[in-house]
Amino acid sequence: MAHRHAPGIAFVVAAVATFGTGAARAQPAVSTEPAVTGLLAPAPANGPRFGGALRARWVSVPGWFLGAFTSENVPLSAYAIGGEVFRRKGELDISLGLTYQRLGPKDGNWLGRGQDPAQETDFIQFRNFGFVGVDFSFIWRTKLSPYTAFHYGAGLGLAFMTGKMLRISAGTPGCKDTPGDEQACRPLPCPASGCTEDVLQKTEGLPDQGPTEPHRFTDSNIPGAIPILNLTLGFDFYIPDVPGLEIRLEGGFYDAFFLGLTTAYLF
Repeated sequence: MAHRHAPGIAFVVAAVATFGTGAARAQPAVSTEPAVTGLLAPAPANGPRFGGALRARWVSVPGWFLGAFTSENVPLSAYAIGGEVFRRKGELDISLGLTYQRLGPKDGNWLGRGQDPAQETDFIQFRNFGFVGVDFSFIWRTKLSPYTAFHYGAGLGLAFMTGKMLRISAGTPGCKDTPGDEQACRPLPCPASGCTEDVLQKTEGLPDQGPTEPHRFTDSNIPGAIPILNLTLGFDFYIPDVPGLEIRLEGGFYDAFFLGLTTAYLF
């Protein structure tokens, strides 16, 4: 891998009677308004309501997804926690969310697609790597029953990166044929049993010169912030005994694939 990576109630009054003027018999009363009772008349649209939510997610970036950009990689399995405030009118939520998402897989070898494994395989370590994301989203829902609904939506945001990524060139002979094997393909200073922190720390201080003269360094190409694409769908469950409480099971994409549980309260 190159180093260079919506009630009101309407009331209707309609009782107007007409009486004959020349006849001795009274004529039947005739209504001049539709005979619609107040309870059956359509109610005005609901006004907006506001709520808040807390969410927890399992986050994944699988190997098949990373494979679109790399020949060797280490899949991610991590977590995210966050919260949101939202405004609901009818069946549309407009939400503002704040999330911390962990993005650091375990240590391992990485190689860019189409690159020479003997020269470009890197041993990469992620330290406290992740982001703090702020997103603005639109979520629609379709009621399935008085107790459940299906929701779906999308949004955009900005993620502020945290932590760092450490890299060192791998250069043992095994890199040519088995760049994903971290024992056969490893930085030259590391023993066959694997790289240790003590060994890697001793290589720091000089620029990495490639597989024959490797030195661990902090990758400076990591941007300070990246855009967020938020895509979500799932199910809402309403608690009859606690009006306003919602439990959501959902999945989607938030710069990584996720499955999560959200607890929300609508005031």
